[in-house]
Amino acid sequence: MKRLKATAALLAAIMCVTMVVTPVMAEETEVPSETTKTEETEKQEPEETKKPAPKEENKETEPEQKETEATEPAKETEAAENEEPAETQKQEAEAAEPQESEASEEKVPEETAKQEAVDANSGKFGDNKEFSWSFNTKTGALKITGTGNMPAFQNPITNKLDNRPWKDLVSKIKSVELSEGICRVASYSFENCKNLTSVKLPSTLDSIGRRAFMECRSLKSIKLPDSLTWINEEAFACCEKLETINIPSGVTEILDDAFWGCSSIKSIDLPDGLTKIFPGTFVGCTSLTGIKIPDSVTEIGKSAFHGCFSFTNVVIPNKVTTIGEDAFGDCHNMVSITIPASVTSIGDKAFQKCTALTEVYYAGTKSDFHNITISNEENDLLTGADLLLPGNYHKITIGTSDHGKVIPSQKNATYGREVTLKFDRDFRWAVETVKVNGTEITGDKFFMPDEDVTIDVTYKEIVPSENTLVAKGGKTAKVKYKKLKKKARTVARAKVITISNAEGKVTYKLLSVNKKKKSFKVNAANGVITVKKKLKKGKYTLKVKVTAAGNENFNAASKTVTFKIKVK
Repeated sequence: MKRLKATAALLAAIMCVTMVVTPVMAEETEVPSETTKTEETEKQEPEETKKPAPKEENKETEPEQKETEATEPAKETEAAENEEPAETQKQEAEAAEPQESEASEEKVPEETAKQEAVDANSGKFGDNKEFSWSFNTKTGALKITGTGNMPAFQNPITNKLDNRPWKDLVSKIKSVELSEGICRVASYSFENCKNLTSVKLPSTLDSIGRRAFMECRSLKSIKLPDSLTWINEEAFACCEKLETINIPSGVTEILDDAFWGCSSIKSIDLPDGLTKIFPGTFVGCTSLTGIKIPDSVTEIGKSAFHGCFSFTNVVIPNKVTTIGEDAFGDCHNMVSITIPASVTSIGDKAFQKCTALTEVYYAGTKSDFHNITISNEENDLLTGADLLLPGNYHKITIGTSDHGKVIPSQKNATYGREVTLKFDRDFRWAVETVKVNGTEITGDKFFMPDEDVTIDVTYKEIVPSENTLVAKGGKTAKVKYKKLKKKARTVARAKVITISNAEGKVTYKLLSVNKKKKSFKVNAANGVITVKKKLKKGKYTLKVKVTAAGNENFNAASKTVTFKIKVK
């Protein structure tokens, strides 16, 4: 299990790095900077076409204009300066700040100091300064107020100019709150806020922009309002600690890579209004044990569930016609999949590396299944699995199993199929007998008869023996005083303690020292002794408790050993 979790974490990290780096390369190599729109404008245009027509213009046309303006900060500044008389500008540049400070000190110096500490950063943003923001330096809380769609920001990764007002605070932001009246979280708003743990969204919100919360690596949960209808590309990508998120019933589109690399999500319910699972939506959601795909879905996009290797059984609904390229690639724990008769095509590598796949349930006839256009590229694990048609397979049921779980390699099987059993036994209980339909079998495998089967397992209790741990001390290790004057020194466990015949994990605990106990430390896991810096010359006697944890066959045991360390 530890190895599986480590693999999951590594996979998520690699994918998240890829997501950050790839757009930069694409922008630099494919589109000349002098003749193109900003990266954000390019992404917003597809969003227009994907959103429902009535909301399209209000949400995306306006941000596109704002985004274009954001690419010319010099012009914006010049225009803002020209709005005021030159004399006013000069006064503000030379004396405005000192005058304000002096006035504040004269009137309410304590209140001013408090305000500066609590709201050290604040301001207005948007074309007409219709939105306000404030940041509390003590709590790390960012609050945003306004009405309508937040103005679009530039991609902080691919554009040299990060025009988010709070760009210098992203590492300090711990919570975000959007006021009632805000309708959209702008693209890139909180990207890379790695310490963000709390988000409060208004009931007026109807859309979340591209990469709005990407790489918010400390965010564990978020509640989306019922008003939400649309989640843009990569909105929550690489939120690797995100465990809980709800998808409101009104959401009709979740675009590409929205939950890419969210490796901690265990379950998610998709609303009935979805018609397509977009490409890469759940790539690398390694903890996702299963997902209910709504009956409204007609297409599963490219790499939609790639790397969801906690999947075991997947049911594809009856309206799906297309399963895209690599859709379930590397779901290597998926045992079964149910494919409806509506499916007409299955893309390249749709089931590559699905090494546990043994059961394909199909609602139509065998000839109908063979009429599906299935790419020959790395789909052999799909075509080589048992094709289970209505009436041609038998059920496997677990009967008696009082001290453990019995997990068959498949829950149904055709006649003659070899079935493997896995026993998840309770601690200190061993399998005694295994019976299939009343007949005892040897080992953990049997061939499926031409009938339903029931598996009964009995167990016997394991009586543990005394631990055979042997631990000896009595040795003396020497440490040079000259070296100890400069820095702490370590003594390997093997130089002072001999261990043999231990059953179970061995741990160490320092019990006593004849003097200056605080000058010594024993590593609990490996027994390494640390002698702290500047310890005086002399001979020190240490007592250490050695414990072997035991296992299902042996009890735990402890021994106390004594040894000496001489500082000379």
